[in-house]
Amino acid sequence: MQKQYPLNYLKTFRERTGFLLQDMATLIGMHSGNLSKIETGSVIPNFDVVISYHLILKIPIERLFKNHFKENLQELLFRSENLKQDLLEEETSKTVGKRLDLLKIIIERIKDTQSTYEN
Repeated sequence: MQKQYPLNYLKTFRERTGFLLQDMATLIGMHSGNLSKIETGSVIPNFDVVISYHLILKIPIERLFKNHFKENLQELLFRSENLKQDLLEEETSKTVGKRLDLLKIIIERIKDTQSTYEN
């Protein structure tokens, strides 16, 4: 059986600081019930919530979503490799060459970032 990981670690990091859910909700400007749903993973947080946790708790965003971050990197790499293959099968042109050059840089960035989060 595959182990289930939480979508985010917002609740974990907030609780480690001793900060109350109600106080965090007040600072973010939302109802504590809605924030609780976000912390438990039943609702996906919007950008404002993610940035607020990052700024208030001083936790890097990738740590707040460490499992999701790894999965996203894998998906980005998969899609990048597929796009590269599609472009290689296209008729060679200046535009395709530029796209392939940029994609090569992107793939390397993704791989470098992935190696950082393998541990």
